[in-house]
Amino acid sequence: MPKPSKRLDRDVEKSGHWIIVWTREAKFKVTQGFTMKKFVADLNSHTCSCYFWDLVEIPCRHVIVATNYWLDQPQYYVKIL
Repeated sequence: MPKPSKRLDRDVEKSGHWIIVWTREAKFKVTQGFTMKKFVADLNSHTCSCYFWDLVEIPCRHVIVATNYWLDQPQYYVKIL
C-alpha cells in the first residue's frame, strides 16, 4: 500500500536520534536524544507506549529503532496488509 509505505519510509529516515536499551526478550526502552522522552517498544506483543503502532498499525519510530537494533526490517511489523 503506497500510503503506509511512505509513512514507514519517512519514519525510518527520522529515527536516527534515539538511544535504545534492550531490557529483556523483545522489549526495548527508547529515549529521544534531544528531549529525553522515553517509550517502551515490545516487538513480541506489537505494542509501544506511544500507542501509535496500536492505532495506525504501522510501526512508530520507537519500533523502527528497536528493529534496527535487532537488524530486522520494520516492514515485517506492519499489522495491515
